[in-house]
Amino acid sequence: MNFLCGTPPITVACPSPEGHFFAFLIPASRYPVVTGFTTDYTVMHTLCSLHDLPEGSTKGFDLDGTPVFAVHLAGKVHVYRNHCPHLGIPLEWVPDQFLDVTGTLIQCASHGALFLIESGRCVAGPCTGQSLKKLLSEVVDGEVRIAL
Repeated sequence: MNFLCGTPPITVACPSPEGHFFAFLIPASRYPVVTGFTTDYTVMHTLCSLHDLPEGSTKGFDLDGTPVFAVHLAGKVHVYRNHCPHLGIPLEWVPDQFLDVTGTLIQCASHGALFLIESGRCVAGPCTGQSLKKLLSEVVDGEVRIAL
C-alpha cells in the first residue's frame, strides 16, 4: 500500500438502522493529522446486571421515557427499542414478556408480528421486512451495557 507521507488511511464504522455496522476507508489525504485520539467514541451505559436477565428471559426498561427491552438467548444479549414498526406501540401486553410461545421469536402482542431475535427483522405479520431498532449492546463484568 502507498500511504501519503507514511500516514495510513483510517476506517470509520457507522451503524445502520437495523443495527449492522458498515466500515468506510478514508484515505489520509482526506483527514487532518491527529497526534492522539481514541477510536471508541461510543459511551456505554449500564442497563442491568446479567444476573437480573437469566438465559432465555426478556425484560423491559424505561430509559428516561424511552422504552427498551433486552433478550438473553443462547448466551447473547440483544437490546431493542420497545416500539412496533407497524403500529408504533409497545410490543408487550404483559410486563417483560416479549417472546412468542416457542421462545424463539420476538412477538408483538397487538397483532402477532414475529421478529428474529438476532436482527429484529420482521418475518411474519403486517410489518414483514421492517425491523425493530436494535441498540448497540455488550456484556462487561456481568453487566449489560448499551449505547444510547
